[in-house]
Amino acid sequence: MWRTAPAVAVVSVAGAGLTRLWLGVHWSADVLAGWLLGGCLVAFSIASYGRLALSREP
Repeated sequence: MWRTAPAVAVVSVAGAGLTRLWLGVHWSADVLAGWLLGGCLVAFSIASYGRLALSREP
């Protein structure tokens, strides 16, 4: 489960971005910026959760 969920998420995000390009509704820079922004948000969330979880341990 813990390996399948991230793989499905990556395929879903990549597929959505590629379909946006294929349909011509976004430029490649828009899709790339969205992927980078999303990746930064995920990284920040993981780091924040790790810091918060460590600060709450007795």
